[in-house]
Amino acid sequence: MSYRGYLPFMVNLCTKRYIKTKEPISILEIGIQHGITTLSLATHLSIRGVDYQFDAVDIKLFDYVPLLADSLLIGTRERLNLIEQNSLVYLDQLRNKKFDLVLVDGDHNYYTVSQECELLKKFTDENTVFIFDDYDGKWSHKDLFYKRDREGYEDVKLATEPPVGEQNKQGVKSAVDEFIEESGMQKVKLMQGSPIVVASSHIISGGF
Repeated sequence: MSYRGYLPFMVNLCTKRYIKTKEPISILEIGIQHGITTLSLATHLSIRGVDYQFDAVDIKLFDYVPLLADSLLIGTRERLNLIEQNSLVYLDQLRNKKFDLVLVDGDHNYYTVSQECELLKKFTDENTVFIFDDYDGKWSHKDLFYKRDREGYEDVKLATEPPVGEQNKQGVKSAVDEFIEESGMQKVKLMQGSPIVVASSHIISGGF
């Protein structure tokens, strides 16, 4: 998905960390849709000479996204792994990964985001930086399930089925706030808009 205005932050974060550690930067993006953030971030990192491994997951991978990746990422295409899969299935099956940067913008509901956060704990640590889209805005306190609410996704088999019955909690904000409280991390708003950045206090105080 498109994190408006956050691209320079992401690029600088990954570049600084790569220069410091000399280790490939590991990135996960949940919900890529048209690939705007995915391709922009991968292209900028490639131009800067940053070594990275980028897993981008979505329940519906549009045909033009890998074609654009092939054209833009000449020489570094193998670093971008475009995955058509449900995020919960992907995370449940994932092994031996630690992510430096995690972008979450899949289903906009408490049910899915809370499970994503729980599963992500195994693949992140005190140095991971998260950016959650839709923390503020329309889906902050209201659920959206792509399977139920988004035109064109009704027949997508990989989409998460809404739970049966009325849910006590709704929206992205409640799920993220619970994750912050449980993990002991902090949140910071870098600019106006719906995304929120979540990281450990030493990462935030150190200027990322």
